[in-house]
Amino acid sequence: MLHVLSLIDMAEKLKLSPFLFFLKLDKESYVVYNSLLIKKFFCNKDTVNKIKKLDLENDKPPSNYLYQERFLIDLDLQEKDEVELLLKKENINFKQPFFKIFYVIVTTGCNFRCKYCYLSSLVSYTPRIMNKETAGRALEYFYRYISKVKDEIPKLVIYGGEPLLNQEVVKFLVYDIRKNIASGRLPFINIILITNGSLLTEEIAEFLKLNQVLVAISLDGPKEINNANRLYANGAGTYDNTVSAINLLNKYGLKPTISCTINSENVSKLKKIIPWMIKKFNIDSLGLNLFAGGDCSNKVIKKLSSNSAREIIKVFEICRKYGIYEDTILRQIKSFVNEKPNIYYCAATGREISIDPEGNLATCPAFLNTEMFPFNMSENPALEQEEEFKRWTLRSPLLNKKCYGCIALGVCGGGCAFNSHKNHKDIYALDEFYCGYAKTITEWMLKDLYKLTKEKVHARSL
Repeated sequence: MLHVLSLIDMAEKLKLSPFLFFLKLDKESYVVYNSLLIKKFFCNKDTVNKIKKLDLENDKPPSNYLYQERFLIDLDLQEKDEVELLLKKENINFKQPFFKIFYVIVTTGCNFRCKYCYLSSLVSYTPRIMNKETAGRALEYFYRYISKVKDEIPKLVIYGGEPLLNQEVVKFLVYDIRKNIASGRLPFINIILITNGSLLTEEIAEFLKLNQVLVAISLDGPKEINNANRLYANGAGTYDNTVSAINLLNKYGLKPTISCTINSENVSKLKKIIPWMIKKFNIDSLGLNLFAGGDCSNKVIKKLSSNSAREIIKVFEICRKYGIYEDTILRQIKSFVNEKPNIYYCAATGREISIDPEGNLATCPAFLNTEMFPFNMSENPALEQEEEFKRWTLRSPLLNKKCYGCIALGVCGGGCAFNSHKNHKDIYALDEFYCGYAKTITEWMLKDLYKLTKEKVHARSL
């Protein structure tokens, strides 16, 4: 252990952490930021210069603090050493999948033809439909894994296509889970229905309410904006039916999470769209979906990436004002505030299993029934032992040297594997769409924290 009085003498044996960033906040103020450990040190320009020069004389800046918090590290340590120390401290195991979320694709059919749908290859006019027998085997498979989940609430997500095109199996899944919870066989499980809302009825809404099913319903904005991309198979707009569905769910006390996909039509209008949604539907949660499956070399997609970050920040500030939960940016904010690494952007990297109507298994639904995942439930595979599932658990920025020079490293999560594969045929490749977004969000969080800290100090001085 390094003694306080010896740190100045050891300056020659120390160096700056390779994960250090110096961000100017205003005319006089800076933040020194360790992107791996998510540590922040606010100071002035003079202190920044002293840190850069390792000027530890008179212990100004507070050298021992900088060493203990790993802004300064021993000269012989490398990037990989710092990462290994973090993984050990946080007890992070990248080698073993741990499944806690189960996506059940009850049908590949959909009555919508949304222009940006990243699952368009899964959706077809001649849909595949899950039967009760397959659904029953899927549940037994799911129960086998969730019995191992501790200290978290497992999730079963009923998905499609449009799942309400197969209402019989939707009800079968829900009834079976609730029956097994009531009998004590299972712990509590969150059941989530992701729907476009077009097939909701009074009877279905009552069923969902009685069985505590959480509902996420998609809407991109007012009629003209929503109908620019979200269309029926016959080309008609979907807005009116979606709004009717949201109102019906509210009638039964089932406040849905509105899922809004950011696209070229709504990105510049989100700061008006979101307050409109909050007031019109009295929502208390919101999910903003980043565009997936696009060509990242396309100028329109590149522009959408940079615009998405700026607009999501504005949306978060609105949601913070209204007390609305917005999931997308909160993934980074939770990591930033708690100074705990956000190792994955998506649960498909080792935390999720998806199953299609024939019992095919994959991580992300976009990879079902592909050469990458030649697994079927009928073979009863132990997926936690399969190399392909293990390989996906290694998809984290903490293990990607290309990410080590990025300010967003610790809070990023690595973006979308589907984007990486679509653009580079490699799930480990960078998701360029997400990279710019994550950097912008990180710099904003640092500036926002500084602003909030200044306001708090000012309030105390009054």
